[in-house]
Amino acid sequence: NQTATLVGHSQEIMCVQCTEDLIASGSADSYVRLWNYAGTCFHILMGHIGYVRCLCFHGNMLVSGGDTRRITVWDSKTGTLLHTVHKQPSLLHCMHTTETQIITASPDAPGTICVVNYW
Repeated sequence: NQTATLVGHSQEIMCVQCTEDLIASGSADSYVRLWNYAGTCFHILMGHIGYVRCLCFHGNMLVSGGDTRRITVWDSKTGTLLHTVHKQPSLLHCMHTTETQIITASPDAPGTICVVNYW
């Protein structure tokens, strides 16, 4: 059994999502990092201001969200920003994707779930 320690964020890690070959981490340092299971960081995604609180893989895309009420869609293989979605009315706390939608939940009172038709 090998253990890898993934070091790179400068502040606390707020979320993590995994695929068979990738690990994505979001942090209070405003960055999303993409890692392999050996612990090598091969992409640092810069597109957030404030905490990155939620991540969700959708095929080869990674969807991220955080304190700026912005949803970002990345190509997880190249690290390229594909699109920024500004339809989220409140802070992002957690996220899920379906074949056609991005579904987010907010900690703002009263609790809000937002469904964004995207794909």
